[in-house]
Amino acid sequence: MDTFKAFAIWLFTFIKFSSGRGVYSDVICPESERQALMSIKEGLEDPSNRLSSWTGHDCCTWVGVTCDNANSHVVQLNLRNLYLGDDRKHSKSKMGGKINPSLLELELEYLNLLDLSQNGFKGIIIPSFLGSVHNLRYLNLSGAGFVGGESLQWVSHLSSSLRYLDMSGLELSNSSDWLQVLNTLPSLLKLHLSGCQLELLDESHLLSNVNFTSLMSLDLSDNFYYSIPNWLSNLTRLVSLDLHSNMIYRPIRVDLQNLNALKVLDLSSNLFNSTLPRWLYNLSSLERLDLSLNVNFHGMISDNIGNLTSLTSLKMDFNKLEGEIPRTLTNLCRLQELDLYSNKLTGEISGFLGNASQCMALNLRTINLARNELSGPIPVSIGRMLFLEVLHLHTNRLNGSVPENIGLLSKLEMLSFSSNALKGVLTELRFAKLTRLVSLSMSSNSFVWNVSSSWIPPFSLQYIYIRSCQMGPQIAPWLRTQKNILQLDLSNAGISEGIPSWLWNSSSKITSLNLASNHLDGLIPRVSSYIEYLDLSNNSFSGTISSFLCNPMDIKNSLISLDLSENRITGKLPQCWMYWQNLDTIKLGNNNLTGTIPSSMGSLHRLVSLNMRGNNLQGELPSSMQNCTYLSLIDIGENELSGNIPTWIGKNISEFLVVLVLRSNKFHGAIPSELCYLTDLQILDLSHNRLSGTIPRCFNNFSILVTQQIKYHDVFGEKLKLVMKGAELEYTNTLGLVRSIDLSSNNLSGEIPTEVTSFQGLSSLNLSNNYLTGKIPETLGNMSSLESLDFSVNQISGVIPHSLSSLTFLSYLNLSFNSLSGEIPSSTQLQSFSEFSYIGNLELCGPPLKKSCTKEEDGDGVAEDGQESGFVLPFTRFVICKKADSFTNSGTIFHRLWLGMRLHKIFVALHEEEKGTHRTTYFAPLLLIDLIATMSTLVVRNHIKAPAIGGTPAIDTVSTIDNSSSATEIEALLVKVCSQLEEHENLLQQVALGERLEVEKDLMVEDEVEVEREVNLDAISSEYGGVHLENFLSFVRMSLSLYFPKLLFLRLRFKEFYYHMRFIEDQPCTVKLDRDEHKKLWEESASKISCLGQKFQALERDLECSERDQEL
Repeated sequence: MDTFKAFAIWLFTFIKFSSGRGVYSDVICPESERQALMSIKEGLEDPSNRLSSWTGHDCCTWVGVTCDNANSHVVQLNLRNLYLGDDRKHSKSKMGGKINPSLLELELEYLNLLDLSQNGFKGIIIPSFLGSVHNLRYLNLSGAGFVGGESLQWVSHLSSSLRYLDMSGLELSNSSDWLQVLNTLPSLLKLHLSGCQLELLDESHLLSNVNFTSLMSLDLSDNFYYSIPNWLSNLTRLVSLDLHSNMIYRPIRVDLQNLNALKVLDLSSNLFNSTLPRWLYNLSSLERLDLSLNVNFHGMISDNIGNLTSLTSLKMDFNKLEGEIPRTLTNLCRLQELDLYSNKLTGEISGFLGNASQCMALNLRTINLARNELSGPIPVSIGRMLFLEVLHLHTNRLNGSVPENIGLLSKLEMLSFSSNALKGVLTELRFAKLTRLVSLSMSSNSFVWNVSSSWIPPFSLQYIYIRSCQMGPQIAPWLRTQKNILQLDLSNAGISEGIPSWLWNSSSKITSLNLASNHLDGLIPRVSSYIEYLDLSNNSFSGTISSFLCNPMDIKNSLISLDLSENRITGKLPQCWMYWQNLDTIKLGNNNLTGTIPSSMGSLHRLVSLNMRGNNLQGELPSSMQNCTYLSLIDIGENELSGNIPTWIGKNISEFLVVLVLRSNKFHGAIPSELCYLTDLQILDLSHNRLSGTIPRCFNNFSILVTQQIKYHDVFGEKLKLVMKGAELEYTNTLGLVRSIDLSSNNLSGEIPTEVTSFQGLSSLNLSNNYLTGKIPETLGNMSSLESLDFSVNQISGVIPHSLSSLTFLSYLNLSFNSLSGEIPSSTQLQSFSEFSYIGNLELCGPPLKKSCTKEEDGDGVAEDGQESGFVLPFTRFVICKKADSFTNSGTIFHRLWLGMRLHKIFVALHEEEKGTHRTTYFAPLLLIDLIATMSTLVVRNHIKAPAIGGTPAIDTVSTIDNSSSATEIEALLVKVCSQLEEHENLLQQVALGERLEVEKDLMVEDEVEVEREVNLDAISSEYGGVHLENFLSFVRMSLSLYFPKLLFLRLRFKEFYYHMRFIEDQPCTVKLDRDEHKKLWEESASKISCLGQKFQALERDLECSERDQEL
């Protein structure tokens, strides 16, 4: 008989035959022991009255009391809280209070079992008098609420008797002698210390002599052991060893191959970063091996895995194991559970499944090979595994069809083939005998369902996932026969003929329904009160949301998550949110909602995630929302919200908030310092608002960004769009790894706080398009995780700090259009970026810029009086004829771009004979107001010829653009314009001074007058004309590279394109200057165009009204 079975039999016999008196015994318990028990009762708090039976003279009949069969002495006291599966009952049944020490020491001297587990003694130090109960063999204090004192020395007094000790869940972090004390228990057979906050940090916990070698079961899980203790190799009688959920990360140096009796080994949920240890394959007695959730176990699984012929359960999921699955696994005839989920295993799946031995095929109950890189077809031999209950093969590279004989697996309960390259027709035959099937996942393959409309499946499914399988145009009738459906995913299934009423009625038990990305339209239907998760996103539902929210089927509804994003819902949000108290997730983004955010949303006290991005919501955030204290994600960007950013965001919802996105609204005022209370904040996007003031220095209170700490939040599976690395990116599963701050396109001023550079965990920082001054902080190099950095279009001066070159993860850098000077630090990192990262800084030099840092001998461009030279003609008018788009911040961004590049030195001179006057038309700003407009407004005859909207295009190969033009036609035209610009990249080099280029400004809507001007390059000096014009054209090319692909991706409709590109010809802004004033022109340029900013704002408001009228 093996040792573990012997121990189990001893424990059962010990409890069983001590559990009461003999049937014919008429001896009652001694009065002294009865009185002792009554005193114990008086000292205990018993809220559920569990000790109500403790009355009368015979204590041996009381609940929890066991007497010896022969002499009726009390030998067991079991006051364990039995309600472990019911949290409410468990909490109400917890005993507390105090225990009189003399009672156990003197009166209950025969006691050999004491169980006080799962109670509530509320931080009381473990009574040391327990060590005086010398006959105690079984002591269970797990989860009882006790804490350890400075010493556990009292345990050593039980060295001769104690066999079983369980103190799991007690805080023993202060008991530094725990290991030395427990080593004094040579008779101990079972020791459980799970979750006791014990630490093994260094070699101080080595044992020179190991005395507790009788141990057969040891559980040290859920503590802090940074390496496997060496003394474990001396416990040669161990049958079960559990070290899961520690933080073991050090290399495995201890050799445990001496543990020949070991049957259960659990090393799961640690931080191992090594290959699998060789001694593992020598533990031939192992029956259950769990190495899952270590993330970084890597390398190949050795063929020696076939030596572990006693294995019944093998779990290696959530690691980075690679290579093929060893065929020697087929030798494991006793294997019932195989879990290799989420690794990097490769090779054909038939190499393992196709060669399974007969004994293995008949024993396997669970196979989980999902989320690997396995390929090839599913072997027909799968049909031999007649006792298989769970088969997970999803998220691999499997191809071919599903074998028909899979329908013979009559024991199968869970089947998953999702996210492969499988194809073929699914008929009734493949499901013929799957009578026990409760979960079916076939999503994201190329299956075609071909079953009879009258087919009644042999199974009764609870979980159905058929995403991205073409089932439409209607929902399959056989689904109605499934009366026990709990979760149903029919997203992207080509359904267009509406939703049958049986899905919505009150008799339906469905708790999770996903019909996203179909072709459903009409009003939003009322749903069953059972539904907890509802996803109708990316359809064409229209109308208001009021009928859905304000008329629920049942006041006691269960809805937890609501996703109606990407539809055509209109109207205002109603004041009906108080009916939906269970909601924790709301997604209403990208609809046409208007009005204000209703105050009733503040009644959603369980709300965790709120996404209403991309609507037309107005007004201020209601103060009632400060009651939503569990909010972790707020995305209300791209609306028309206004007012100051509420201080209650930082004061009242600071505990859990991780993501705060307020971009593209009309918030104004300073950034409130109260936001600094958001210590868990990982993503902050306040860009494209009207915020002013300085950047708060207290931002370094964002501890997650400072410490690189990784914390899991439920919202990390949410979909979120962020602008990073110069492009808009969408994050879902990787959202938890993103750490970003975006304050761009506001009116922020002052210097960049040095406190910002403490963000060692920050991956993206964007402060562009503001009025920031001062220098780039020298300590910027401390931001070691930075991948994207954008300080462009500010007024930052000084040199680029050398520490920037130490940012080894930096892949996007934009410092353009500032006042930086000096040489760009020489490093592989900084020189790897293109010139576009630095342009617009006139005093900056060195690679990758073409400007050399060596001083020129001549003094071109500097007049004797110190004024900048260059032929200047007086202005007769400015003409600005375009709305400032949301990509800029009204006229202010244009103004700074204009001054930053000194484009005021570029002009177009006309012949004097035209009306006898000198005239100049301000050419460059028309192109800089909006970067997207650059693609259509830069028009140089003989080089780039763009058509007028509504007119005949100059590019003959492109069709005429008008109000009926498709997105494809617009794209084709833009492609042509872009390609021609690329062909003439070296424009200035191709045109000699003195030549004249005709410049055409012909994009005016319905303007019959073609305005042509000539560029007189003689009028542009080499320093103030050529260089700056070249910078300007470089800027144009950069604009195309950044925004042109995005425009193609968005496939803008013509109406949207029309209103974003059009000129407004009736809003001139005229500034007249006398000829004598030209010397002061550039010094006074800011004041001279101040009216432009005001005009832009007025035009923006007018255009918004026009757009809304047009949409209506």
